[in-house]
Amino acid sequence: MNDVVLPEFDYIVVGGSAGCVLAARLSESPAAQVLLLEAGGPERTREMRVPSAWPDNLGSASDWGYLTTSQADAGPVAYPRGRGLGGSGAINAMAHLRGHRVIYDGWAQNGAPGWGYADLLPYFRRSETAPGRGTGPLAVVDPELRVHGIAGLRVADASVFPVIPNANTHATVLAVAERAAELVAAPY
Repeated sequence: MNDVVLPEFDYIVVGGSAGCVLAARLSESPAAQVLLLEAGGPERTREMRVPSAWPDNLGSASDWGYLTTSQADAGPVAYPRGRGLGGSGAINAMAHLRGHRVIYDGWAQNGAPGWGYADLLPYFRRSETAPGRGTGPLAVVDPELRVHGIAGLRVADASVFPVIPNANTHATVLAVAERAAELVAAPY
């Protein structure tokens, strides 16, 4: 019988949006061997790349097709979750929302020190910064938060809202993943 030699990894990360961030950050060290396990494939369909086409992701091979438990007056409701490289971030119309600072401060006040809004803000900012963002030719919004190419649309950070939004938690996932990457890579 032939022995199979398996490669060794310092980190094995199970995918999704947070998994991709975590694996990317851990891979920044040239000495780290990182394996990212992801369901689905790496394909980036038109529906994933074009924000207005996102509804076509629902019920596709890129969606796990989950349903919630029955909701009052609605029955089960579709609960889209991404199946592919990037997880749900691959099918969410490129939506990004931090959530209200009070949520994260509540985490810290309820036994999770280091996870308050001020603690996570650098990680939110890191996940919101990429080549092509800002005021350059590939920027999505201008300095007055107007979305390029879509008349009348502005994008604002949820922390300016007077009430806590009940919305996409993707930004929270990314910020937590950014911070988790530092924690995981630090000496135990």
